[in-house]
Parts: sequence; C-alpha cells; structure tokens
Amino acid sequence: DGARIAYAVVNADEFPGIYVMNADGTDDHKLVENTTSSTSSGRSISWSPDGSGMYYTKEDIVRNTDAYNDIYFFDLKQKKEIRITRGLRARDPYPSPDGKKLVFVINKLGKTRLALADVPKDPGVPIQVKDIVWLSDEGPYQYETPRFSPDGTMIVVGVWQPGGFKDIWLLDSSGRKIEELMHDRAIDSDAVWSADNRIIFFSSDRTGIFNIYAYELAAKKLYQVTNVLGGAFTPAPSPDGKALVFAS
Repeated sequence: DGARIAYAVVNADEFPGIYVMNADGTDDHKLVENTTSSTSSGRSISWSPDGSGMYYTKEDIVRNTDAYNDIYFFDLKQKKEIRITRGLRARDPYPSPDGKKLVFVINKLGKTRLALADVPKDPGVPIQVKDIVWLSDEGPYQYETPRFSPDGTMIVVGVWQPGGFKDIWLLDSSGRKIEELMHDRAIDSDAVWSADNRIIFFSSDRTGIFNIYAYELAAKKLYQVTNVLGGAFTPAPSPDGKALVFAS
C-alpha cells in the first residue's frame, strides 16, 4: 500500500537484520534479528500483496558445517516469523499478485533453478521438493531475484550467463524466455516492475558507476533515472508510481 518501507542492513557491528519504517522515514526500527545469506541477492525482501508481512531469506548452519538458505515470512499482524522452506537452499522469494504462489531460486551443487510453489496454508508445514513446479532446467545460468509482473503474466529475473554476462531476462509465467532486455558487459541487477506493468527498473554500472535505469517494454527504450557518485541499488517504486526508493 506504499505506507511502509522494508530494508536489510548488513554491517560489521551487529548481526544482519530486517528493518521497517513509515514511508516518511519515521518509526524506523528493527523487525527481524539475525538474517543473513551467503549470496547478496539473498538479502532481497518482498512484501505480500496485502501488506500483511514480508518474505525474505535466512541462512541456517546444518550439521555444524553446511550453510543452507531458506525462505521465511514475517507476519506483521501476529508479529511472528513463519518458516516457508526447510533445507531447500532456497532464496529470493516473491509472491504472485494474488498472494497464493511464490517464485524463488533454488541452488544445488552450484547450479540454480527457478521454482514455483503454493504458499503453505499450514504455517507448520514448509514447502517440500514434491510441491515445486520447476520453471527452468538445470543448466549454466545463475538466476537471482525473480519478480512477478503486477498482472501475473510475466517474470523478470537477473541472470549470470556463460562468458561473464550479467543481464536481465523477461519470462512468461511458466518460465519460457520472452526476451533478453540487454546482452552487454554491464552488470545489471535488482530488476523490479512499475505498478502499471510498463517499466522495469534496475541497477547497472553501464557508465562505470551503479545507477538506477528504466526500461520501457513497449518502446524497448532504456534511460537513466539517477545520477549519483556513490552508487544506486535495489530500486523500489511506490505503488502510485510517483516515487522511487533505492539504496545509495
């Protein structure tokens, strides 16, 4: 609803955590303690469509040696953390517009796949492998931060490709590639949709400094949104399309 902003903090002084504030910056406070991930994209946060809570990634140590990413949900009404997956090496969750499904990334033996599953109706029963519909095969591509379009018909996703290309792909809701929005030597990431389904915002270093860019799908037009010296990352447009939050 645009009333609040959630963000992750990682620093050397304390364990990583998720914070939330009002849209005007007031009431800024830590919501979840001890969140971390072995991948930078695993720090992404996704609100539920009804604004009742948020999905995020946490890392567990298994058998005292292995680090496993898994997906959690924080219910703001109950002020309760709910586990969504267990031992799946799952990260980067994002809900469908109706809130019934989650798209996310699973890592196995250094390879990633895009996965789709129903949001568990029973908070005590996490998603299992048998519940997953695979949107991609095992292959050479490294996926990150998949995001449903507001109308639910498409998914935008970051992809590391062989040869060192870090680009953004557009998929249909079944995982079929529609197009590559770019294929160049820039590092493009953090792709998100505008509320009207027309524009994809993302972060890129194509000028030598990371800034926020926008890609208009219909016109296939790319333009720069920010011009900062310290870098701009993780864009998040407001639901009314009038403002853009980002980290700098």
